[in-house]
Amino acid sequence: MTRALAVGVLAVLVILVWLAMLAGWRRRAARQTRLLGLATLPAAPTEPGAPLTEDTSGVYVSTTTAGNWLDRITAYGLGARSTATMGVTTSGVSWLRQGAPDVFAPAASVVGARRCDGIAGKVVPPGGIVVVTWRLGATRVDTGFRPGTPAEADRLVAAVGRLAAAAATGGAA
Repeated sequence: MTRALAVGVLAVLVILVWLAMLAGWRRRAARQTRLLGLATLPAAPTEPGAPLTEDTSGVYVSTTTAGNWLDRITAYGLGARSTATMGVTTSGVSWLRQGAPDVFAPAASVVGARRCDGIAGKVVPPGGIVVVTWRLGATRVDTGFRPGTPAEADRLVAAVGRLAAAAATGGAA
């Protein structure tokens, strides 16, 4: 076998493996879309509400099923890692992403937030990821965001906590 033929065979195998992975990713997204039972993600309101903290730049890591940090949700582009800005207002939590669809968790769907070490797609030093738990349809999900500093992470967790408490009691955050 010549070197050119060996390289050609290897290139074809790599392309076939890549296409199989892409097909699997798309099948997973279609299956999750059916399971979530939603036509689209919740849309951000035209009036964002009063800010509960400053918007923070960082990295949107991924969204997983709640409590299962490795079960990435690929439907609606939720599994795509991207640079983002996270905002917490009285109307909900938003992740404005670059190169991927924005994500919005309405205030009534927000359960809480915490800091953790990892979520599908990223593992960091202790407490480096802010995880927001919220309801997407009938499913609880965790959305991970990596802010630039620990102080920003603490501030985001506190703001989401106030939002969740206000939503649970029906009061103002």
